[in-house]
Amino acid sequence: MTHELHQNPHGAVSHPMTSPQNGCFMSPYPPSQPTPGSLPQVSPPVSNGRHDSQQYIVNNGYSAGLFNILNVSSEGSINSQQSEAPRKRPRNESQLLDPPKFLPTFPGVGQAPVAASPIDCNYQDENFSQQVIKFSTFQEDQWSPLYDINHQQLTKLKICVVADKGFNYSNSDGCFVNQKKNHFQISVNIEANDENPPKFVKVDGVMHPIKAIKLAFCGVKAEMLTSEIQIKQSQTDRKPIPHDPVILSIHAREITKVTVPRLHFSETTLNNQRKNNRPNPDQKYFLLVVRLLACIENGPPALIQAQQSEKVIVRVRTVFTKLTDQNLYCA
Repeated sequence: MTHELHQNPHGAVSHPMTSPQNGCFMSPYPPSQPTPGSLPQVSPPVSNGRHDSQQYIVNNGYSAGLFNILNVSSEGSINSQQSEAPRKRPRNESQLLDPPKFLPTFPGVGQAPVAASPIDCNYQDENFSQQVIKFSTFQEDQWSPLYDINHQQLTKLKICVVADKGFNYSNSDGCFVNQKKNHFQISVNIEANDENPPKFVKVDGVMHPIKAIKLAFCGVKAEMLTSEIQIKQSQTDRKPIPHDPVILSIHAREITKVTVPRLHFSETTLNNQRKNNRPNPDQKYFLLVVRLLACIENGPPALIQAQQSEKVIVRVRTVFTKLTDQNLYCA
């Protein structure tokens, strides 16, 4: 004996009736197929704000709500829900599959994060595993103050120097190392906070009109700051030539960013030979100096500001180890 629900055209449902088992009452279903009433009817769980906000990472890192996970498992095991699509609760926007806002990084998988150029010159960032070479003020007692068109002294420019590539920290040497054949790239951010741009520079108490502002690079020996090392720049044909200072413009209340690629030291540091896998006690170092200059008439350029890097070892090639117990050599 089976129970059936009869629905009239007006939508009302009648009470179950006893179906006689004879040939005149034909069942709408084949004898071998079970009726839908024999399968359990499962409705999706009621979704609320608390469950909608819970996210789970699936497959390629895309997030899905708890309702999506439960609903997929229900549709895969219950065939009757495919024929009852109108009964499904519509998904809201928070339940739809969305691309992740960030991709998590795992140690040992993929590349190590690379530090970005900090505008605020804050080199202390625990989010990056790669150590960044730092820059600090250089020869501050030789800086020349800037003035606007009204001969009003301007505040000091905020300059941030970042080495985008070319300097790797060596734990065994305790400093940064640059391979002479590999170029390095420097980005400089210059921020002016005054209402007017610089128009004059004062040198030895005399006001000089500024013809141009240039950005220049050089290396100096750490043990003798007056001994300069020329910086070269590779051309498209890989031929290095002496680097010419970059002309730039400084505007009022704006940040000027200059990126100079393909730079090289013209020389290597002295006493790069290592002994017994230890740094040479007579190892010499370079400092990379970035200068902001003001060109004037009838005189050398005036130094506006200068920044120096940490000490650097410049090598021709990397250190290699011999199979014997002899010393380690590098040029």
